[in-house]
Amino acid sequence: MSSQEREKRAALLSSRSRDPAVLVDIPQTPGAVELAIAGEATGQRVAESGGAHGTS
Repeated sequence: MSSQEREKRAALLSSRSRDPAVLVDIPQTPGAVELAIAGEATGQRVAESGGAHGTS
């Protein structure tokens, strides 16, 4: 990405962030990998089969 493209993108994001009708940063829902990592960090085990409750 060129410096001109970066500047244009930064200006667009700046103007959009001031507009209350625009959702600029919507966090993504964690996927299986993120849930497994979080489970390991907290000592919980996430079911590999993707069961109804997601734990075993």
